[in-house]
Amino acid sequence: MKKKKIIIAITGKSGSGKTTLCNHVYSKLGIRQIESLTDRAKRTPDEVGHTFMSKEDFDKITREEMIAFTDGFGTSRYCCRHRDVVDDVMSYVLSEDGLENINKNHSELYDVVSVRIKRDIESRLSDVGAERVGRDKDNFYLDDSYFDIVISEYENTSLEVLFGSFLHKCNNKFTYFYGFEE
Repeated sequence: MKKKKIIIAITGKSGSGKTTLCNHVYSKLGIRQIESLTDRAKRTPDEVGHTFMSKEDFDKITREEMIAFTDGFGTSRYCCRHRDVVDDVMSYVLSEDGLENINKNHSELYDVVSVRIKRDIESRLSDVGAERVGRDKDNFYLDDSYFDIVISEYENTSLEVLFGSFLHKCNNKFTYFYGFEE
């Protein structure tokens, strides 16, 4: 039987450290991040991490192609496609809606390691500002028990400690499928 691909699905409020963790996982383990397709505008001219497209081009993506479709952040939509999952193990920053979508509709294709990152509001406000923190208000509703891994309140620790906590908590799942070890 063919092994399913693993998606490390990372959720958290704006400024919690999702992309930071993905970048560190890539630098330490070589696990690449899936880039979301989105029809929102770039926040800054040099923003990376998403593939930006027009609303018209986004409309051309069929639901059958989509994984983790989300339209919960105002007027913008996000997704990735099955063809974007090119490696056996990949990380993906997504919303809780997107995580539920993968688990409900694509569990036959992917093993999902769900990760929630929590961080205090003062640190998040300092890093990303009130507008982005404010838009998160009704978009986070899942209980911590829904997640395989919950990383809480890491703001007083280093990135290495955050990464170590992540790696330790997902070691059993990775070892089972691919033999990764700490």
